[in-house]
Amino acid sequence: MSTQKLQRALSLLALIVMVFAAVAPMGVDARTNAAPTQRSLTGETKYPVRHDMSPQMRNVPVLNATEAKPDRIPLAFDSNRKVVDTNTSKVDGALQTNAGNKKYYEDPMPNLDTGLNGANQGTNRTVQGYGVLPPDTNGDVSDTHYIQTVNNVWTVWDITQVNPNTGLPLTVFGPAAMSRTLFAGFGGACETWDDGDPIVQYDHLAKRWLVSQFALPNYPNPPFSECIAISATSDPLGAWYRYEYQFPVMNDYPHFGVWPDAYYMSMNQFSGGSWAGQGVVAYERSLMLTGGNARMVYIDTAASCTSTEPECVLGGMLPSDLDGPVPPAGEPNHFMQFDDDAWGYSPDQVQIWDFAVNWTAGTGTFTQVATLPVAAFDSEVCAGYARNCIPQPGTVQGVDAIADRLMYRLQYRNFGTYQTLVTNHTVDVNDPAGHAGIRWYELHKVNGVWGVDQQGTYSPDAAHRWMGSAALDGNGNLAIGYSISDGTSIYPGIRYAGRLTTDPVNTLPQGESVMLAGTGSQTHSAARWGDYSSISLSPTDDCQFWYTQEWNRVNSSAEWYTYIGAFTYPTCKPHTPFADVTDLDWYAPFVYRLSDMGITGGCGAGNYCPTSTVTRAEMAVFLLRLEHGSAYTPPTATGVFTDVPTTHWAAAWIEQLASEGITGGCGTGLFCPDASVTRAQMAVFLLRIEHGSAYTPPTGTGTMFGDVPGTYWAKDWVEQFATEGISGGCGGGNFCPDTNVSRAEMAVFLIRVFELLP
Repeated sequence: MSTQKLQRALSLLALIVMVFAAVAPMGVDARTNAAPTQRSLTGETKYPVRHDMSPQMRNVPVLNATEAKPDRIPLAFDSNRKVVDTNTSKVDGALQTNAGNKKYYEDPMPNLDTGLNGANQGTNRTVQGYGVLPPDTNGDVSDTHYIQTVNNVWTVWDITQVNPNTGLPLTVFGPAAMSRTLFAGFGGACETWDDGDPIVQYDHLAKRWLVSQFALPNYPNPPFSECIAISATSDPLGAWYRYEYQFPVMNDYPHFGVWPDAYYMSMNQFSGGSWAGQGVVAYERSLMLTGGNARMVYIDTAASCTSTEPECVLGGMLPSDLDGPVPPAGEPNHFMQFDDDAWGYSPDQVQIWDFAVNWTAGTGTFTQVATLPVAAFDSEVCAGYARNCIPQPGTVQGVDAIADRLMYRLQYRNFGTYQTLVTNHTVDVNDPAGHAGIRWYELHKVNGVWGVDQQGTYSPDAAHRWMGSAALDGNGNLAIGYSISDGTSIYPGIRYAGRLTTDPVNTLPQGESVMLAGTGSQTHSAARWGDYSSISLSPTDDCQFWYTQEWNRVNSSAEWYTYIGAFTYPTCKPHTPFADVTDLDWYAPFVYRLSDMGITGGCGAGNYCPTSTVTRAEMAVFLLRLEHGSAYTPPTATGVFTDVPTTHWAAAWIEQLASEGITGGCGTGLFCPDASVTRAQMAVFLLRIEHGSAYTPPTGTGTMFGDVPGTYWAKDWVEQFATEGISGGCGGGNFCPDTNVSRAEMAVFLIRVFELLP
């Protein structure tokens, strides 16, 4: 170990990001909430100070520490997050308790599919020679591997292999120091400093891994570095592309989100130990995936604002992190924060800001797009936002509620007809004061507008629940993992709760299950806990949740442990039924939904054939299953159409469609079952399914689409089809009414109409 590093550890007690997990002083300059500003902040483009390609990780030795070093103990650091109005404490406005709720006791969450012991404080002592506090536990899963990162090590499991001694997934790398393995030979700060706040994410669109941590070699002086590694393939034991980016302010608490056009990062900025505003960053994903000289667009939101501008009070934000299908084309990444009315906002609310990047021009803009009132909450769990009020058995020492920011992740999903954001934060339930519960949100974006679809505060009894992580599976079922403790009998441990899409809104009625019961308390006076945990979804089926969190095994100063548990709702259906449809396809969420509903089983041989055109016979089956449900069987055919004998595979469906008045055929006594359906014909068929066979649309203008004049036979139907948002046309101001409908388009049309059905 170098003299410089030893002196730094002794004199500064190793000032790492876990030391400085502070957030913006929102209360100082907080404004009264108004309509979202349309002002956009612009970014600054920078290149990495170095980048290269690592050796194969399987060939890099994992070297343990050869000497003991001082523990990295967090210093007291004032976040300056002040309460403006001391009279805003209130009973939570979305509280879910379990009084009289038998389901809570009788219908708990699904049992674990598997469980793994993650890294612990002893791991750090072995690998690094010192202990740290807190672990900053997080992880992610691919089709074949699970990676966990904590302060200050990373570990890789192969979930397709079994450890013969335990029957659990096989550890194939680590625990290891990132600096001496992932960044070995890289040079600069990343090869030398393991300063923490790590994040690992799996980019399922590219089948690549992202691992990051920061390095503060000259603290408190700049530059401050963000160290990012992107796997060159889906194999985490292979080579990695490595990057070091530098910032003029301390890049504290960096959190990432995967998006098609960039890897997005939020960070709480500090300068000389003082708050310096919210930073947001976009990294050039396309070049990082090839090891190129990838730019970043960096926006310092506080750099040029005044006390009356909204960006002055941004802090504790998270970027949206993609699960499942790609967002709609051109969709920007969404950042979110919550705002307590005690900080000068009215009412309690969440803000959404969009980060849009133009890599051709090398520019980016950051714009507030929504301010959404939410049910009343009180974020001041510990008086004055202290870090020591969650009680533990057998000690007067509490641990940190860290209730002043959103909890990782801000999960994004595209369900086709709507988009979702899901996240959580810790609140004071105030029954009595200082009782921690989990406030969770599911936001929906419909027709371009964000709104709060549902929300709740989970606090079913007197125990404290905090440090959560929330996500939806591919079917829309919600799960939340979190820490739990009380002052008498429940040691800090791990539990999880959730809801099915069919459950009552605003509740987690699937109850609560114990993932791992704590058996000890943490007595260190620094009281740090977390600072985050992570729940993620397996890309194999988009159904299996993987949650990793801190817990206490023994009464000790700070000998923390971590655990990894996987579980699946039995009702979840995998979203990968077709070999020729992937999450990268714009129509994927619609095809997945169509399959989940049982309306289609594909075109054969495990495919959906998205580019094939839809025949009139296929259309009959699609429409009747949409109208009557997947289990519907039409009456036996009698031979209504001369070109559809009773032996035709779709004869019964065709005749039923005609009997319901949806179509009279293609001419006298004919149906033309093998003819393709045009977009104009589809507008007529679907509007009749939605509104009834006697429906007549309003008279159109003949000016909505350039290729649908007032004289066109289906002008009224086409314009109503567009007015209801089922189709915006084919581009360039046209509708392409005589173009044949593809099976991909059919999926989109059917699901959008289904959402409109009563």
